[in-house]
Amino acid sequence: MDFGWGEGRTIAEMAAEDPEAVRRFLEDGERGAFAGSEPPSEAAARASVALRGLARKHPGGTVLVVAHNTLLRMALCAMLSIPVGRYRLVFPRLDNAASPRSR
Repeated sequence: MDFGWGEGRTIAEMAAEDPEAVRRFLEDGERGAFAGSEPPSEAAARASVALRGLARKHPGGTVLVVAHNTLLRMALCAMLSIPVGRYRLVFPRLDNAASPRSR
């Protein structure tokens, strides 16, 4: 996923330049997406298709998925019919190497 204006920058760096843009992004990642970024709903849809394809290809199996945290959180929202822009609120954290079985 391309974050456009925010690509490669920390929240603090962006907030120093444009606090209002960061506020909008944190409030709703879809409507407040940074200028020039890929629409989050498109990235979530692409990831959801890939994850569902893996599930169909390996029914009942275990598959290792390596992806960025943000993309996985957005895909989870899309797959659960949660507005994608709320991914930061609904899934504030997704641990690395997390597994539903490891809980």
